[in-house]
Amino acid sequence: MDWSLIDDSKFEDLACAYAKDNYGMYKWIPTGKSWDENTDATFRDKIDGINHYYKGWCEAKYTSKPDSSIPKSHMDSTLVSGILDGEVVFILFVTNGKIANSFVQGATAILRPHKIEIKFVDGFVLTGWLKANPDIQNLFFGTVSANEPECFCKIEIADCCVLNSALPSPALISGVKKLHTQTEYFLYLNILSTERASYSLEVLTDTIRLLPNSIYEDIAMPGYNSVLVKFIAKYPCKKMFQFGFKLKQAKPFLTMSYLLQLMNANMCMLFTRSNNSIFKKCIHALTKNIYKNAIICIAGYEGSGKTYLLNQLLQSVMKENTEILQLAFSAKESENASSFILTHFVY
Repeated sequence: MDWSLIDDSKFEDLACAYAKDNYGMYKWIPTGKSWDENTDATFRDKIDGINHYYKGWCEAKYTSKPDSSIPKSHMDSTLVSGILDGEVVFILFVTNGKIANSFVQGATAILRPHKIEIKFVDGFVLTGWLKANPDIQNLFFGTVSANEPECFCKIEIADCCVLNSALPSPALISGVKKLHTQTEYFLYLNILSTERASYSLEVLTDTIRLLPNSIYEDIAMPGYNSVLVKFIAKYPCKKMFQFGFKLKQAKPFLTMSYLLQLMNANMCMLFTRSNNSIFKKCIHALTKNIYKNAIICIAGYEGSGKTYLLNQLLQSVMKENTEILQLAFSAKESENASSFILTHFVY
């Protein structure tokens, strides 16, 4: 696309046309050319019954160097203004240049606590949209050449990392590689799509669990769709785990692999202090022959680490050449056994 055929002013009109076409559920209104308050188009609506207003912004960033990334400083002011406004729930950045993955990640993490959704459209996605809408392309760029290359549909994960669930200050936002079990994190995905597509995300391992549901579903709009999916790290693992990314209207589209480390007890703190104390007491009781034929009951809420603690105890006791009888009850049988022990044995 020859972006030199238009200027800043015409690009703002183009960005507004893009917003109206792809986000037609909102009533976009172009702002004034002289003072636009860090936005080039806006909408404002009201939730009936509770007298609450919400709004969205579209910000156009034209560059004469489309092969370069838009400077971060050119977009920061819109983020800050959106947070301070109090009514903004949606921000759309449209540029004919490129947008750095690091900025997309940081902006997503910064706006998440303020319940503001953000979308990014770069020159690649904008070019594909123009080729799919020749009337709009003719309006801004003149007659379309029949020899221009065809723009193919595309959807992929452009960036992926894990962030702490308690999002830190903007200066400290960075991906983490070493995770602690029984701790919540955000799985960050930056999904590039050239068309509207429904997708689902499913973890292909029991090492982690998505919250609150096992499958995350959403709709990818044309552009960069940055999402934060909360999960809990369940079991220690030092090898690669996979998650599946699928288009709902087709067979499995692709599977992405991402290397994460849920470290074991030798490399970082795995237990809470209370669990660590219980572990030591159990080992002492089982290996020092203080309590002969001791019965040890491990109880706790779901996800507190009971199974992992039991496995650690078994591994440690087996090293002492101790005979072990392990029973695997169903949930109901386990309740009955626990009730029997509590009512028939005195410690």
